Amino acid sequence: MKKAILVLFLVLYVGVSLAQQQGEQKTSVAVMNLESLEGISSGTAYILSNYLRTQMVNTNKFTIVTRENMDQIFKEQEFQMSGCTSQECIIQAGQLLGVRKMFAGSIGKIGLTYIIELKLIDVESGKIESAETEECAKCEEDALLVSLRNITSKITGAKIQTTSIINANAKKEQNFQNQIEGNIWKKDNSEMIFIPAGKFFMGSLEKEGNSNEHPQHEVYLDDYYIDKYEVTNEQFAKFLNEWGSDKDTNGLRMFYEYNLGIKKVGFGFLPSKGYEKYPVINVTWYGAKQYAEWSGKRLPTEAEWEKAARAGSVAKYSFGDSEALLEEHAWFSSNSSAL
Repeated sequence: MKKAILVLFLVLYVGVSLAQQQGEQKTSVAVMNLESLEGISSGTAYILSNYLRTQMVNTNKFTIVTRENMDQIFKEQEFQMSGCTSQECIIQAGQLLGVRKMFAGSIGKIGLTYIIELKLIDVESGKIESAETEECAKCEEDALLVSLRNITSKITGAKIQTTSIINANAKKEQNFQNQIEGNIWKKDNSEMIFIPAGKFFMGSLEKEGNSNEHPQHEVYLDDYYIDKYEVTNEQFAKFLNEWGSDKDTNGLRMFYEYNLGIKKVGFGFLPSKGYEKYPVINVTWYGAKQYAEWSGKRLPTEAEWEKAARAGSVAKYSFGDSEALLEEHAWFSSNSSAL
């Protein structure tokens, strides 16, 4: 899990602008669980509902009733929250909670597109004050976290700024939403995966791994995006052609020609026929770094790469401790032909 020279990614920080003037009283609200429709499991909807509550808190516009307090009050009042999706039921829930407004909505999937609907209901008048939708086409479930941030911004008016930690001189000008569509990074057409913020155990247990991987320790990382697949010969050749050279900004060589990789042809660069979609090899660290900067990303740190590779596992490998299963998850010398 140490070498990540060809896996390029983008780390995000989400800053939320203050929408309340100092001294202004915040509106009391509660956020109902999102109704899970076709294509979304109840477990996923539950997780996304909690994430939505966090985004509402971060707007700094409301006093949010916590999920724990909601459960306690509903239990005391013998109120069934599950299945409470009608407007009448939502208003009743708001009255029991003693809040002024309620957020409620649903999430489902039609074909390849996820659709999130969210509405803000005034408990006293019973009217829907505002309603918004957010679509996420051809994206995986983890990209819905971005969609929830977007719909929070739409319905509350709070500006959520998402900027990358790379290209420091361009931070203020970059707009993350213009760089990505669904979970596809536009510059190099790479598919990306969202890694949520949180802690993980980095390194290896005693008597496992190398000495520099000890002791195993807990590390916290903010959320970020990472490429799902390795950079291909086709992608790297496109970069070289746009860059116009096989040397980086410091004149250092970025790659070496290879008959199954990229070749220099005239004044340009071409991937070998039939190997366009293969992972690019014979790339130097300088080449990987320059590609990352060109595409609007950067190389991962050791901790960021290891957290993504572990996929939430605390075992020796992401799939468990048994090396017998390794062939089902990776290519290495024992199960691949020498070229």
